[in-house]
Amino acid sequence: MDVLYVGSKKGLEAELIPREGYAFETISCGKLRRYFSWENFLDVFRTMAGICQSAWIIAQFKPEVIFFKGGYVGFGMAIAGGLMRKKVIIHESDLKMGLGNRLAARMADKICVSFPETVEAWRGDSRVVLTGNPVRAGLAEGNAEKGWKFSGLKPGKKMILIMGGSQGSKSVNNLIEKNLEDLLKDFQIIHICGKGNLPEYYAKLSTTERANYFACEYVGDELKDIYAVTDMMISRAGANTLAEIDFLGKPAILIPLVEGSRGDQVENAESFVKNHSAVVLRENQSEDFDLKKALKELLNKPERAIGKNQAADKIAKIIMELANRKNV
Repeated sequence: MDVLYVGSKKGLEAELIPREGYAFETISCGKLRRYFSWENFLDVFRTMAGICQSAWIIAQFKPEVIFFKGGYVGFGMAIAGGLMRKKVIIHESDLKMGLGNRLAARMADKICVSFPETVEAWRGDSRVVLTGNPVRAGLAEGNAEKGWKFSGLKPGKKMILIMGGSQGSKSVNNLIEKNLEDLLKDFQIIHICGKGNLPEYYAKLSTTERANYFACEYVGDELKDIYAVTDMMISRAGANTLAEIDFLGKPAILIPLVEGSRGDQVENAESFVKNHSAVVLRENQSEDFDLKKALKELLNKPERAIGKNQAADKIAKIIMELANRKNV
């Protein structure tokens, strides 16, 4: 089966997808904002251009199925595909469906979701299927030795992995800086900060502190090796990260993004903690939060077995069924 990935020329996909050997095309896209901005007027025309470009790509590539992951980048493909009578599948990672997916849902033959609450919200719609959120292959096959080598740290103290999202997080950095001296007495830390977001305090650390703390802007294939040395996590509550935490069975303190978001991470986190060794920390509660105590309490909870994430297989099966294929 031939695969064509359609995305934005400015996104990470423009670099990552061709590197994996897949055909890649770009389209114009307008951002679906919920607030006033003069850019909204221009984005109407960008979105219309993206739909026209998508129709041209569909006519040339002749796909049997279009899979739309949500967001504003692939919105044109989902709309053009529906108008051209192509089979359209959408997938929602978050608990509450985003605007792009809600608009594209009218065109969808199947709607894949990641949380049981989403199924309940769309009850009665036979197109909705609970698949979960797929995680990357080989995530549980990391090499601890490579993880230690990458970070420059050594086995001994329990390891905390901090992930502030793809853009990093100043509020997470501030929380860690406030607690860093105390944390490093009992823990080691690997901190993935986001491009251009290394915390200011990193350059000021002493030699002793550097022996237990490593920060970097971005991690690629090494992430599985870092997971192999990780005992617990402090993280945002993006749906992809939660799927990985669930799959690996890592205890976690979740700090959902609030400012500048539609609140999806708060809902994701509140659902996640119902069945996982996790604690939700709201950003406005961090001043009174005993971070070290919470981490130690999480360590004392029973470990969870590594999960069996079957989301990718379930989604692939739906794609093949709509394409009337028995195998790839």
